[in-house]
Amino acid sequence: MPSSRIRIAALTLAAGIAVPAVLALTAAPASAHNELLSSSPASGARVTALPSDIVLTFAEQTDPRFVKIAATGPDGASVAAGAPQVAGTKVSQPLAAGTASGQYTIAYRVVSKDGHPVQGSLTFTATLPAAEPSAAGTPPATTNPAGVAGAPPADQVAKTASTGGLSGFGYALTGLGVLAVLGAVLMLVRRRQPRNG
Repeated sequence: MPSSRIRIAALTLAAGIAVPAVLALTAAPASAHNELLSSSPASGARVTALPSDIVLTFAEQTDPRFVKIAATGPDGASVAAGAPQVAGTKVSQPLAAGTASGQYTIAYRVVSKDGHPVQGSLTFTATLPAAEPSAAGTPPATTNPAGVAGAPPADQVAKTASTGGLSGFGYALTGLGVLAVLGAVLMLVRRRQPRNG
């Protein structure tokens, strides 16, 4: 009887030691997995200016060789500018300057110390001011005194009118000269005709 009690006590003691050890071993890999703690801008945030970069803060340091960040704008095009920068537990992704308002999506993938990949995504909304139209492409305004497309300049119109007036005066003088010559011819003809009686 005493020996059986000793055996039972020994088994109970062994189980009491083994169970916590097993639980600790199974919990260790789970706690070693990396996770995203925060971001700037925060997920779901609304901003009035697109940040120059987005910063992700993780629970532990990440290996720069296995960090991948994808940043896309409202139209689905990439707005990432260069490779992500890793500094300890912080990963920053530069963003290209943009003027498009809407939802921006940041997708990330990092690797934990135990080699387990951790990935996820977050979004934020940007309400940006509308871009002002540039005046550089506006053609200069032109004045048209005649109000008709293709009308000649005013100085050319004045010159043409002046020339036309002089031509009319010349025609009048020519006509008077012709009449004078005809009158002289008629007078000469009458004088040469013989008088009757």
